[in-house]
Amino acid sequence: MTNKPIDISVIVPVYNTEKLLPRCIDSILAQSFTNFELIIIDDGSTDGSGTICDEYAAKDSRVKVIHKANGGVSSARNAGLDIATGKWITFTDADDYVNTEWLKSFMENTSDTDIVIQGIKFIPIDGNTSSDRIITTIISPDIPFLISQLLSCGIMGYLFNKIFKLKLIKQNRIKFNTDIHFREDEIFVTKYLEFTKSYICIEKINYYYSSPSEKKTYKGSITEATPHICTSIISICQNKIPEVIKNKLRWSVKGYVIEKLLNNHRLSSHDIQIYRTFIINSGSPKNFSDQILNCVIYFSPLLGKISNKIIQLIHHYSSPNNKKWQYQ
Repeated sequence: MTNKPIDISVIVPVYNTEKLLPRCIDSILAQSFTNFELIIIDDGSTDGSGTICDEYAAKDSRVKVIHKANGGVSSARNAGLDIATGKWITFTDADDYVNTEWLKSFMENTSDTDIVIQGIKFIPIDGNTSSDRIITTIISPDIPFLISQLLSCGIMGYLFNKIFKLKLIKQNRIKFNTDIHFREDEIFVTKYLEFTKSYICIEKINYYYSSPSEKKTYKGSITEATPHICTSIISICQNKIPEVIKNKLRWSVKGYVIEKLLNNHRLSSHDIQIYRTFIINSGSPKNFSDQILNCVIYFSPLLGKISNKIIQLIHHYSSPNNKKWQYQ
């Protein structure tokens, strides 16, 4: 007699979250849909998180635990993907929790599709009012439209409101980029969408996300993921990128190239292709400074280090109120 194949692998990276971890694990184990495995990766925790993980594994055979040296959330998620056996993959963060219908809502909609997407309830840890982010029910093969909807709703990169096919992940060698420390989840999602033929969005919210304070700082640049995300979108849209997508990513593309020049790095031909696709080919510049910026970036290979100096001068002499122009 053979065991029934696992339908879902739930991957949870853990690092020093002993106070909230039991709430997260309990909410997953209480699912009305029960054919899943829970893979918990203790990413070098120095508190009692590792012990908590082992205690749950001893009590429930669905729980698998990996203890590893600290390598960051992407490294932990990759470790989970390496041992996952479920047909479908989803994720949670250790300080969040789900209601009992979370996995059931996914599985009720997984036939004839490559990804299922739910909504998220954002619960600010600073006590501000919670908010819901949700997409109207859609069943479609139009992946560019899905990207525009995810960007418009502000849930593009979040992993835990999406369920992915492990087969697609393995076949296309999709991994989390361990060199990127902000928006690494968005890179994973857009890369996965390159190989997605259809999707389903459902108007349900089963995930409760502990939204970090606006004062929280992240390791790395907020735009370092930009070339990876844009490269996937160009591949998906075949250079016919909807204006709504360009508008949502304009701040990111501008910020990326300007930050690179400010730090005395040269723009690659691929950087310029991305800038041309998302910025220059999106209509006339709004003002004179944008015209200068477009010219400097477009001709930066010819200008060499002069382009860096021009950008640095503009940034230096901008008034404090205008120093965010690169992200507008």
